Amino acid sequence: RGGNGAGGGDGGFAGGGNTSVSVTDGALNIIGNLAVAANARGGNGGTGGDGGNATDGEARFEASNANITFTPNAQGERTLFVDASNQGGSGVAQGGNGEAGDAGVEIRGSAVSGLTLNVLANGTGGEASGAAGVGGNPR
Repeated sequence: RGGNGAGGGDGGFAGGGNTSVSVTDGALNIIGNLAVAANARGGNGGTGGDGGNATDGEARFEASNANITFTPNAQGERTLFVDASNQGGSGVAQGGNGEAGDAGVEIRGSAVSGLTLNVLANGTGGEASGAAGVGGNPR
């Protein structure tokens, strides 16, 4: 997460980083949900400042010759979330841009049971609060 600006300062830049789960020649037993996320949020601008941009990041789930089982938790949830979404920071004159990262799932020669799959890669622009402010761009 980018830092917030003070006074008339702009919000800071945030980069998503990389995260992954990889299972090879083994078993993975999950009760409930598993989240693999690489998210970033640009910092908010101070009074009069622009929002910071948020970009990049990679979230991956990979399985090769594996046995993967998802069992519902007490709430009945059993979802694999792979998320590389980023959001630009809020500003007064200009919201920060939010550029989606890369999210992916690769499963080869594996048995998978019981899961709901949710893969996200969204970019959301930050809001601008000034009368003539311009919101950030999603990418």
